[in-house]
Amino acid sequence: MNRGLVVMRRIVFALGLVVSVLLATPAATAIGGTRQCDFDNDGYDDAAIGVAGEDAAAGAVNVIYGSADKLTSIGDQLWTQDSPGLEDTAEANDQFGFSVECGDFNGDNYADLVIASPWEDIGGINDAGAVHLLFGSVDGLTATDGLFLHRNVPGVAGQAAAFDHWGQSLAAGDFNNDGRDDLAVGAPFDDVNTTSGAGSVQVFFGSAGGLSTSGDKIYHRATPGIKGPLSDGNFGSSLAAGDFNGDDHDDLAIGSPSDTINAMVGAGAVNVIYGSNGGLTKAGDDLFHRATPGIRGTPGTFDLFGHSLAAGDFDNNGYDELAIGAPFDAIGAASDAGSVQVLQGGANGLKKAGDKIWHRNRAGIRGVAGPNDGFGYSLTAARFNSGGHYDLAVGVWLDDVGAVFGVGSVHVIYGSGSGLVAAGDQIWHQGSNGIKGANESNDNFGWSVGAGDFDGNGKHDLLIGVPNEDGPTTTDSGKVSVIYGKSAELNAAGDQQFSQDSAGILGTSEDFDNFGRNVNGSGN
Repeated sequence: MNRGLVVMRRIVFALGLVVSVLLATPAATAIGGTRQCDFDNDGYDDAAIGVAGEDAAAGAVNVIYGSADKLTSIGDQLWTQDSPGLEDTAEANDQFGFSVECGDFNGDNYADLVIASPWEDIGGINDAGAVHLLFGSVDGLTATDGLFLHRNVPGVAGQAAAFDHWGQSLAAGDFNNDGRDDLAVGAPFDDVNTTSGAGSVQVFFGSAGGLSTSGDKIYHRATPGIKGPLSDGNFGSSLAAGDFNGDDHDDLAIGSPSDTINAMVGAGAVNVIYGSNGGLTKAGDDLFHRATPGIRGTPGTFDLFGHSLAAGDFDNNGYDELAIGAPFDAIGAASDAGSVQVLQGGANGLKKAGDKIWHRNRAGIRGVAGPNDGFGYSLTAARFNSGGHYDLAVGVWLDDVGAVFGVGSVHVIYGSGSGLVAAGDQIWHQGSNGIKGANESNDNFGWSVGAGDFDGNGKHDLLIGVPNEDGPTTTDSGKVSVIYGKSAELNAAGDQQFSQDSAGILGTSEDFDNFGRNVNGSGN
């Protein structure tokens, strides 16, 4: 990879083009989930790891289960579209596992897993996209009674169309506060009316049988009440659920990172639709970008504000905040260095005052903003210590370490009574502070981040995808790194690494598998 290719990737994404190298191209998915992932309800969160490049990009998902002794290969599962009980069959370039999300959709206290294959062909319609739902049980995930959903399923709103990439982003939240999670499915390349690549989001409600195909709703910028112009902004590229107004109904944040703002192509924007007893309501929809009055910052060309999203109560005041990644924001003279903007929650929803912008040139934050760092490419919020405040993990997927290009790193910024604070900021990469592994060019440590309490000690642990890590005999086969939460903060002691080369982990490492391309398990 060279730096010129990084710039090209930005242009390709901002123009909404679909190219054959998308598996290796940064994609605006919801990286890091929003729900706990305890599939067997044993008190230990489990980890779902997307392997979208498996077998000519047919795709797969590894599930590693938690225990008192941390994540363990015992009971490890490998899911593909050829797994017994799953509808459809594995085909090249389906990219099953491109995005994954946890939620309890049937209200039985076992977390369930949604796995998307956004390049799935539907009835001869290329790359329309589909999702699978696997249910949790006392024995872990099972395909029994599982669901296969796409836009041509009877009862599902809308029609499958070529290159929609339905399922490229996912988010679970209880939008109607009925005790069952609901699912938002992004289709960022959906054409709306005559606008190509406008994007849409489809919401399914939880029920006793899982996700219901009755009453699902489609939202886009042509939906009456939804703010913002209908454009090729890729509405739905990223999603996050959180309770921003403290009314016990989850709300939905929707990224449109390719939006043009004040003539700045790809500056990006975020819509927020609020929950109610009837589900998401268009009343009070908010639109945020860096030209919104009261919001800090200035829109920039190809900043991709909204590429990544994460929700968490960083000040523990009962209202979730929203972290918004702009991974190609210029910081000083450093192009594409990246930043993260945090909007405050309140009784009336997210506020247009009191927001903060975080980047590597901010006082107290470790490191120095460098060209092409991509700070904010991935985000997840979790409680990594004994405090009641959520903390924020920030992926810096192209960070150079010393003279080694594209190694990647992850920052952790801790919450407090006043929200996120620079004091105690941590930066992690392979070979740092006791973390296993070595810095190698283009590993992309931090491409994805997620979290969960894998050892049941009451603190969340950090799951980091390293999808372009080489194996002993393979190129870009990928792995994940796990850093465990302690009373004070994350600590490298006892960290783990997993790949399909690890003892007991199912599957075979192959070139370009990209194990860790996406991960899930963020506690909420």
